[in-house]
Amino acid sequence: MITQELTSDLDVAEAGRVMMAQEVTKIIEHGAVICAGAEATAVHEMRKAIRRTFTSFKLFGPYFEHGTLRNYKRGLRRIMRRLERSRDLTVFRLNLAAYKESAAETLTDLQDYWQLQQVKADDTLQRYLSDPKRQTFLAKYLDFTDTAGKGVLATADPWVPIKIAHVAPVVIYQRVAAVRAFCDHLDHATDAQLHRLRIQFKELRYSLQFFAPLMGDDINDVLLSLKQSQEHLGDLNDARVALELLAEVQGLETSVARYRTYQENELRRLVKTYLPVWQEFDQPQWRYNLAIAVGAL
Repeated sequence: MITQELTSDLDVAEAGRVMMAQEVTKIIEHGAVICAGAEATAVHEMRKAIRRTFTSFKLFGPYFEHGTLRNYKRGLRRIMRRLERSRDLTVFRLNLAAYKESAAETLTDLQDYWQLQQVKADDTLQRYLSDPKRQTFLAKYLDFTDTAGKGVLATADPWVPIKIAHVAPVVIYQRVAAVRAFCDHLDHATDAQLHRLRIQFKELRYSLQFFAPLMGDDINDVLLSLKQSQEHLGDLNDARVALELLAEVQGLETSVARYRTYQENELRRLVKTYLPVWQEFDQPQWRYNLAIAVGAL
């Protein structure tokens, strides 16, 4: 396992390798827990580790030779697809149970149906992750993250910025720009557009978390300010996924119709009420706090 210390003077490719190594270790650890019983928290944490890895590929891919990360990204996407089904069903069932209790609805038939689907999805996930091919793939990726210099793009130009101190501010503000680009469209945004914004927020947060150890305590308030938007957009995504899952059900028309109506109303409410949440986030003070944190790099 790479033990290279993350410093502002570290070459950006090797800093990326350190971050990838941290995440693949989590992927392997949580995968082992899932294979032993598909524990729901492990599914959630494994997905987060893979999403952080995808963000690291986007941030640091340009500093590796062309195609170096392609197969690793492809393999992790295959794993993510299996994780997504288990995670979506877990969240759906938790929200269905909460609705059933608060609304005094029965919906037992719908609960039983999705319990069976959860068992099937978890079994499929366990078998997929236990396959020796997946273990071999993760071992190869772990070796890549543990081999300094492997795949790094060589440059003969000594003036090309390759240090974290030089590159991190640029990539951070690229992610900020990708989020703030939505500003002028939010008064009429659709749920699909807000889903895209949610993805950009995730990439911004993960990017900031990668470099947080180098930015001091000032970064903590910056990260905390992202929380309300992310939670709101996360709830919106859960409602959207719930409607997609309900569309799969054959039969159970009465229960499906009741719960679909609730989720449709919830989706509309979350879309309609997001603008004030955005306005609370997108403040000059947040950008000032970010600039102070980035200035420490």
